[in-house]
Amino acid sequence: MINHRFGRKVRLHSTTAIKHQILTLMLEDEIRAAPGNTTFQAQKSPAIAALRKLRDRGHDRLSLQRAS
Repeated sequence: MINHRFGRKVRLHSTTAIKHQILTLMLEDEIRAAPGNTTFQAQKSPAIAALRKLRDRGHDRLSLQRAS
């Protein structure tokens, strides 16, 4: 199985989908764990930060594929 292409690690779509699903479940748990009288603060959520990071990696990969 090819792990690298042109010195960059190849990311599998299934791996990305699994990570997204796990992070979404983590986000749901964070929302449920918030006390009832407070609002959920998205700025402080580690799950949202990780989802954004995962999304940004996907956009970088798409832009590289379009350029070549």
